Amino acid sequence: MPVDLARGVKINEWLADNSAGDDWLELFNPGLHPVDLTGYHLSDDPSLPLMYTFPPYSFLGAKPSAWFRLTAGGNLNPPDASQLNFKLKKKSDEIVFSSPSGDPLDAVGFKDQATDISERRF
Repeated sequence: MPVDLARGVKINEWLADNSAGDDWLELFNPGLHPVDLTGYHLSDDPSLPLMYTFPPYSFLGAKPSAWFRLTAGGNLNPPDASQLNFKLKKKSDEIVFSSPSGDPLDAVGFKDQATDISERRF
């Protein structure tokens, strides 16, 4: 099966005030083929786009498995590719998905998120 570049990946949904555990965010692949996320980045700070780097062999499926949820628990040494090394701020924050060189490919900003209510775009 062919694999596409991750340039079309979108930040789809996020929960920054989770009473049941860690915050999380979800990536969405609108393409027809899986994408290789190796070397791409996520951050909650546009001035630090390389905050989290996807390790080798990190893939995002295509439809119908086109979503990937990542836990934003703030662990500085995440044990696997589904756990981010930053947390989301419920009052105001931004999520940035960047290329391996740090160029922003997608970003969302949000303010004052209600407890246990996620927000989404797609």
